[in-house]
Amino acid sequence: MIYNNKKKILIIEDQLNIRRILSKKLKSLDYQVLTISDGREALKILNFFSPDLIVLDIMLPGINGYDICKEIRKTYMIPIIFLTALSTVGDQVKGFELGANDYIVKPFSLEEIERRILAILIKNNIKEKKSIVLKNDKLIIDLKNRIILNENSSFQLNQIEIEILKLLLSNKTKIFSRKEILNFVWGFTYITHFDYRIVDLYISKLRHKIEKEPTNPIYIQTIRGIGYKFFQKGFKIEK
Repeated sequence: MIYNNKKKILIIEDQLNIRRILSKKLKSLDYQVLTISDGREALKILNFFSPDLIVLDIMLPGINGYDICKEIRKTYMIPIIFLTALSTVGDQVKGFELGANDYIVKPFSLEEIERRILAILIKNNIKEKKSIVLKNDKLIIDLKNRIILNENSSFQLNQIEIEILKLLLSNKTKIFSRKEILNFVWGFTYITHFDYRIVDLYISKLRHKIEKEPTNPIYIQTIRGIGYKFFQKGFKIEK
């Protein structure tokens, strides 16, 4: 493995066979692995184990994965991957809104788990770049501080929204397809059990923060049959 440095992974999963399979695979890749079946116990050992990444099931006995994620995010910014049988767009959006970094649906391949863990750990290890601020006379988008100032209103951006904006702002002329957005934001080179409509949902959320009339957008435009483009005319970019 090219990148590891003995990273520690905590697996919170109530199915013994999945814990064993994941643990064996990740240890073979030279990760330090701790598995646990109880969410409340997992919360207690976070300080002791200090994981670099958490693989978290949702349907757990006692306290579910959503609530565990919520509790973790009160104190820690440890990357979290949901690993679950819940596959609807609503389930996935809820996971990301609670602060998950990725969402993998069962059944899964070990290769997929390996690649997604590696992508998150590498991304998390890269130091933050200088603040990028995009503004015109009506709108300010501050990516580092995760803020949008829209005339008299202010909105907080979550990590998924920031990544989508980074991509849309990276090229003034390019139209980005939903597949390209998924690849960039979630680190996919191929799609398994993932609904493209989640991109549309996040674009809609962004429009409600950026656009004066979200149903008649000026900035984040839909190019029918192709994808999305950010109309940057009139903006100044500060780095």
